[in-house]
Amino acid sequence: MVAGESGLGKTTFINTLFGDKFKDTAGSRKLFKQFGDEPIGYFEKTTKIDIKEAVYEENGFEVNFTVIDTPGFGDYTNNNYSWVPIANYIDEQHRMYMLREEQPDRSEIIDTRVHACLYFIRPSGHGLLPLDIKVMQELSGRVNLIPVLAKADSFTIEGRERFKSSVRAAIRENNISVYYPSLYGDGIHDDTDSMPFAIISSESMTKTPSGKLVRGRKYGWGIAEVDNEDHCDFQKLRRVLMSNYMLDLMDSTVEKHYEKYRRTMMATRIQYAKVAAAQDATTQNGSDQRDEGRQLIVVNGNIHDQMFDERNILGILRAVSKYGKDFLQNENLESDPIFYEKQLRVQERFNKIVEFQEKKFHQWRTELKSRQDCYNAELEQAHQDVLKLQLEIEQLEQAASHRRFDHDGLEKLSGRSNRYTIRRNALGHA
Repeated sequence: MVAGESGLGKTTFINTLFGDKFKDTAGSRKLFKQFGDEPIGYFEKTTKIDIKEAVYEENGFEVNFTVIDTPGFGDYTNNNYSWVPIANYIDEQHRMYMLREEQPDRSEIIDTRVHACLYFIRPSGHGLLPLDIKVMQELSGRVNLIPVLAKADSFTIEGRERFKSSVRAAIRENNISVYYPSLYGDGIHDDTDSMPFAIISSESMTKTPSGKLVRGRKYGWGIAEVDNEDHCDFQKLRRVLMSNYMLDLMDSTVEKHYEKYRRTMMATRIQYAKVAAAQDATTQNGSDQRDEGRQLIVVNGNIHDQMFDERNILGILRAVSKYGKDFLQNENLESDPIFYEKQLRVQERFNKIVEFQEKKFHQWRTELKSRQDCYNAELEQAHQDVLKLQLEIEQLEQAASHRRFDHDGLEKLSGRSNRYTIRRNALGHA
């Protein structure tokens, strides 16, 4: 696998290493002028993980190679988790191989695990960038990581060695684990001691002053040859990948990286199976509907399952097979940082919507309560006005009744007086 930032010549290196066998120009794009529609040239850019296979013959021995060309990163403002698609691909190959190993027939098992990852470093002359450190830290725990200095012809020999030293120092300071062969003792690995490998890639042939055709790049000061070890480390890297350390890379993948992944995943699956089995036992509520050969023991309110006894290997495998399949399928997705970040963004958006709606509801409830209080005040005022009017009515009725009483009394008194006058007049005449 080749990985690294965009524009460092990863695809060109593949084509240089394997000739025309892996060459693919289907992804070429036109490069247009800023103003106008006429193309001024073409460029090739890998936009997705590209898997290529070929049979390569080395010293009369045919070897099947698979090369994974990954899209470059570092072009965006936010390059967080730019390494995730590459790491997910490596983990997925480990997972698929583990599932194949669990099948009854393993005679035709296919190994798609990544045995070496070449990480291309930009020739900045200032050591590793923060993005390089993060990506290399994530990849070094999953695959044999081999750092490569891209476009070594942009350095002088002294500048190249200084840059190599700064990269080695950054690797040590940040605890990045790079590949180192384990076949022999230390100090005799001439090729790997040159790591990080400074390489030059070129698909074209150039004629030297002596008339010899070589792969390289022609400049005004001379020719930078790909296969000349005095110019770059291309041949050293080629020997590491294709001859001297090819089997060691495969063994290191199995013993170091795959076993770590398998051990971690199996332990996680067993833990998940324990929880699922305990939930199953709880839902059964003490009934006898249990798996054959399974005994549940309750100690201090906790469920202990003899199926998961370390000596009961078959029981563990049965439990993992029963409870671990769905978990294994979903584990990669749930542990994916990009998926997790998207979940956080969705959750934050949901929380904001809920907060906005709650605030809106609280504001609506406050307004409604205010209006209700206003209506209650108006109703109370109206009630007071009604009572006041009723009191006035009663007072008016009382006043009216008094006036009627006084009027009736005067009329009676006037009647008596008239009768008295009439009698008096009658007696006077008499």
